Amino acid sequence: MKDFKGKTAFITGGGSGLGLGLARVFSEAGCKVVIADIRLDHLDEAMEYFKNKDATVHPINLDVTDREAYSRAADEVEKRFGGTPDLLFNNAGVNTFGPLEASTYEDWDWVMGVNLFGVINGMQTFVPRMIQAGK
Repeated sequence: MKDFKGKTAFITGGGSGLGLGLARVFSEAGCKVVIADIRLDHLDEAMEYFKNKDATVHPINLDVTDREAYSRAADEVEKRFGGTPDLLFNNAGVNTFGPLEASTYEDWDWVMGVNLFGVINGMQTFVPRMIQAGK
């Protein structure tokens, strides 16, 4: 894909860091961008950035470990933009940011839930819809 104008990009972890960087780049390339993030403060800050830009950006509060919420997010994207995304960025990721020996089973459940199952949830939710739409 060389021309991104008018395409729709769905970016998890889109409220900060690399996800926000992706949102900026693809919005500047003419994409309609959905930024999905679990942190409302990050979504608010991201939307503040886009407020004075000539960009179509839509925030969705999403916990990528919640499959039902993912399905609702996909429905919202289709309703808002008239179809599935053209580009899917399963970017959300977390880390315990501490020494391995200090991590608990709950820490690992959280890391795996977001970093692995969050990606699986995104693929399982969007890819069949994208294929059905011929994307």
